[in-house]
Amino acid sequence: MIFDNAHVGIAYIQDRVILRCNRRMAEIFGYDLGPEALVGRTTAILYPDPEKWQADGLHRYEQLKHDGFSADEVLLRRSDGTPVWCHRVGRPLDPATPHAGSIWVYADITRERRQRAQLELARTVFDNSTEALLVTDADNRIVTVNRAFTAITGYEAREVLGQNPSVLKSGRHDDDFYRAMWARLLTDNRWEGEIWDRRKNGEVYPKWLSVAVVRDPADAITHYVAAFTDVTRRKEAEERVQFLAHHDPLTGLPNRVVLRERFAQAAEHARHTGGRLAMLFLDLDHFKRVNDSLGHPVGDRLLVAIAERLRLALYGTDMISRQGGDEFVILLENATGYEQVMAVARKIQACMDAPFDIDGHVLSTSFSIGVAIFPDDGECFDLLVQRADTAMYDAKETGRGTLSYFDEKMNAQAAERLSLHGQLRRAVGGDEFSLVFQPQVGLRSGRIFGAEALLRWTPAGGAPVAPDRFIPIAEESGLIVPIGEWVIHEAFRQARRWLDAGTPLKVAINLSGLQIYRADLVSTLAAIGRDTGVAPCMIELELTESILMEDAAAAREVLEALKRAGYSIAVDDFGTGYSSLAYLKKFPLDKLKIDRSFIRELDHSEEDQAIARAVIQIGRALGLRVIAEGVETAEQRELLLRHDCHEGQGWLFGRPVPGDELGKLLAPTRGPASGGRER
Repeated sequence: MIFDNAHVGIAYIQDRVILRCNRRMAEIFGYDLGPEALVGRTTAILYPDPEKWQADGLHRYEQLKHDGFSADEVLLRRSDGTPVWCHRVGRPLDPATPHAGSIWVYADITRERRQRAQLELARTVFDNSTEALLVTDADNRIVTVNRAFTAITGYEAREVLGQNPSVLKSGRHDDDFYRAMWARLLTDNRWEGEIWDRRKNGEVYPKWLSVAVVRDPADAITHYVAAFTDVTRRKEAEERVQFLAHHDPLTGLPNRVVLRERFAQAAEHARHTGGRLAMLFLDLDHFKRVNDSLGHPVGDRLLVAIAERLRLALYGTDMISRQGGDEFVILLENATGYEQVMAVARKIQACMDAPFDIDGHVLSTSFSIGVAIFPDDGECFDLLVQRADTAMYDAKETGRGTLSYFDEKMNAQAAERLSLHGQLRRAVGGDEFSLVFQPQVGLRSGRIFGAEALLRWTPAGGAPVAPDRFIPIAEESGLIVPIGEWVIHEAFRQARRWLDAGTPLKVAINLSGLQIYRADLVSTLAAIGRDTGVAPCMIELELTESILMEDAAAAREVLEALKRAGYSIAVDDFGTGYSSLAYLKKFPLDKLKIDRSFIRELDHSEEDQAIARAVIQIGRALGLRVIAEGVETAEQRELLLRHDCHEGQGWLFGRPVPGDELGKLLAPTRGPASGGRER
């Protein structure tokens, strides 16, 4: 009865053949007909395949012989082929001859094995979860934590086991917070939310925490399970998104959104108090040249440096905002009058005086500033910014680096500027441009040795447009590059025509900053020279000192390449910009041009005479020739001669005329142009 009713399967086996077994044995292996279905059959029917039966038999019977018993957990199969895990114990009747007879006991542990696998999986998940997991008992004492808990908090498991989770408290939350948290947890059996805790090293950090209550069948609390993740990066990303929504990502200055909000508040206050606001629109002069010549990374770093200088210069002054590109806006609240605006403008210009050193490039720049006043020039934010922008363009046209207040005439000027830009874009590639040439002479001999090429534009079906109106627009829009290339081609062709006529002249060509810093300028000149047969010695390239000082290192590199190619280099408008003689002497120059503004009153102004004399002395000290432009009277010529100026250009010697007309004034000569080298 014991054999037949045992809760484990029992079999008597001889030579691996089942001689007798009980009912439980048949049940475990799925034989519904009872023990008779197993008796007389080899134990191979219990194995998944013959190979496993053979290998297992060798091992187990060897164990019976040496140890007197065998115990293991083995994967066998039922009659229908499904697997069954068994705990198996065997004993031989005689250890010396185990095959002669042995008793084997089988217990079905399939469910236990499955539960154990699930527990092992749960433990693996627990240990390897990227979420920190913490389990406490009913008294809220920590009983286990996982590796992520240690990684996030810095506490090893042994340091917190038995502790209350309050060891992690940051101190940022008051008692009311925790009371509300526990009330919700015990009512809903769950709580989740953002909470600040403290790491072992003292650092406070945000985490997203979920806590669940574990209850037994009697509804008594047995455990609390907490899961949390460090949301520091997410919080930082959210704060970054929020910051970028209101600030310029490059400079960190407030953006247009914040400026608009600040203006709305300030304007509302000004309406109630009768006060005024000033909107200052700042635009960097010649910034496009930096981007085009040195690349946007250098331009970006220059903007960052400029923004930092503005912060320092205007610390405590109202809002500074970057609108994009090289444009900044400053909102002055309580703008009591002209002096307050000018004081801020002086601070702005003063902070730009010193050059910037960006990646080894010494860059000089300035701001053109436009001012619009609330409510005089407008009460709407967009209108006020637009009018300050319009005033800024007026400042650029009056010489850059200056300040201009808005007035109604500027609206018409802005419309005209926009119209000219459209016309100019259409003119590129057309037949609307022409060149005229103004003779350059040796002051002592009066002999014409060269001519400066001057650009003229007559739109189709319209009147001529003065260069001082369209050239700034061409430079701002970048159209000066294709226009400048056309000028070079045409000037070379005219030089060739004079050469063929036996009246060779050296031609002076003005270059813009965009052309100077273009990497292909030297090759462009070389190609045009080959096409026209004009040697570099017949060409003089003129550029302003402000172009030189924008990036002294880059300018020097370009000029040295031009000089090696054989071109003469002249500095135009000398004395009107910010330059350093320490830098000037490093450039491979041939000539200085005294600006016409110093020549106009030369015979009446001792100050202008002193400036002209100083430029001539600088030129001589640097081994350079000096030419005065704008010479209109014999008195001016005599004064320049008295101070040993080499050359002159102006209406006294001839007005700008087409190339063919100038050619008629020249007597045929032999050989190339002398370049005005006579003393």
